[in-house]
Formats: sequence, C-alpha cells, structure tokens
Amino acid sequence: MEGESATGETSCTASHLLMDKDEVLIWHLRYQEVFRKTGEHWKFARRRILIDWTETVPVSLPDPPG
Repeated sequence: MEGESATGETSCTASHLLMDKDEVLIWHLRYQEVFRKTGEHWKFARRRILIDWTETVPVSLPDPPG
C-alpha cells in the first residue's frame, strides 16, 4: 500500500452447472486488483481476471419431482 492506493490478488474457483450436459465447468482464477482511497472508503480502481485453468466434471442430477 502506498498512501491512497493499494494492490491485491484474490484466488478463487467458480462453478458453472451445465444443465444440458449434466456437467460442471470449473474455472480456477485470480483477480488482480488496484484500489484507491476516496475519502474514508477504499474502492476498486481496476480489476483484471486471469483464468489459470478450467475443468469439466460430470455430475449426477436428481430427477425432477413428480
């Protein structure tokens, strides 16, 4: 952090259910962020997404009720 700005990196996964294929698409990603202080609050000045890899995994969906 330098005065009124800071940088950071967040790692996460995002799962996307593909209902028509009975699969889950999983993204392994990182956000690279720049923050700026405005008054008393910190806000995003820039956010970049980096997708490191993806994978598709089969899933078993329950039968609909009825």
